Amino acid sequence: MKIYFQLFILHFIIVSNLFGLGIRNLDTDRHNRFSSGYPTSPVENNNFFLSALDLSGVGWKQTNSNFSYTMISPQHFIGANHNKPNVGNVIDFFNRDGILKSYAVSAIHNIQNELSQNVDIFIGEFANPIDEAEAISFYPLLDLESETDYVGLNLLVYGKVARMGVGVINSFGDLFSFNSTRAYSFIFDNTTGAIDDAFGENGDSGSPSFVSFNGSLAITGTHTAASPTGLQVTTFDSFVPNYISEINSIIAVSGYQVTTIPESSKFSLILLSTIFCARLLKKTGTAWFG
Repeated sequence: MKIYFQLFILHFIIVSNLFGLGIRNLDTDRHNRFSSGYPTSPVENNNFFLSALDLSGVGWKQTNSNFSYTMISPQHFIGANHNKPNVGNVIDFFNRDGILKSYAVSAIHNIQNELSQNVDIFIGEFANPIDEAEAISFYPLLDLESETDYVGLNLLVYGKVARMGVGVINSFGDLFSFNSTRAYSFIFDNTTGAIDDAFGENGDSGSPSFVSFNGSLAITGTHTAASPTGLQVTTFDSFVPNYISEINSIIAVSGYQVTTIPESSKFSLILLSTIFCARLLKKTGTAWFG
């Protein structure tokens, strides 16, 4: 039996704070990737609690910096279909050297289900591959043996205004409102949790969620929707690894295949994620965010 999620589109959802990814105890000095100047002249925030991560491959639409996109090859990026850019739009990236780089979109490709319907994931393309000297990373997808291996994994959640928090994968289902896009959820509980617990808000659609694996970031999903019910907000990410073959068929035209993290046991991933979060606890006083 298929499970269907009931939800609201993140582009329209109204919750408590409409100025960025929702965080339980928001501290912009702790949770924002940039200390000032975003989006036109961003200044790196040395107090950002995830400053050790390489986020150079997460960019934003120049004409609407709420919308973030994530590199999956030197030439291709991924995001939510319902807020995809147009050909000719410019995507900005803050590279590993602290320099703002800009690239124009040359093509947009829809990902489709078995009924030839668009799911809520698209692939964007630049006219040419980004040269390695540009110091912009691209990210692998976390490709485990089954969906149950993802449940319980700690997420690093990116959102608008280049803000980050944390979450834990809760369950899987189909997003009926988005042509049955395969998705997972993570839940923010307003009554209890850690200071970095996060939830999706207006404008967060398309931003990525990652898992930390052996010191690197691996993509698990892109934000699609959220549903506030009672004292909880459930955020839904389109489950990107479910569409690896469809993505590969598109980017193969340019000579690429997505990089994947090899299959691994849930125990090993949880252990690695726990070690990563324990280091955060030692450094900052909090273990994880939701």
